[in-house]
Amino acid sequence: MSYQIVNSGSALKIIYEGQELSVSKRAVQEISLIREDLIKLDAADCHPMYLRRSRVSLPVSVSTEQLINELNTWITDCACCHCNEEETPPGER
Repeated sequence: MSYQIVNSGSALKIIYEGQELSVSKRAVQEISLIREDLIKLDAADCHPMYLRRSRVSLPVSVSTEQLINELNTWITDCACCHCNEEETPPGER
């Protein structure tokens, strides 16, 4: 079974065997290395997910660490994760 992980705005979409699971980036608590090729994705809104890097066809990565770094970048660069921050009122910009 191969997986595709797609950066989809405010969510990570995990596509496998014709099914699609959407995980809110805001709900992701941690992406960690379990073993050489095994990644654990912890999210508040679902059970932990375990993915083997060798079965992830998208994004393309040469190492498990590279895949974890890319996923973490997608999550930290998400504009949705900052929507609770107070905005500067228009007259004070």
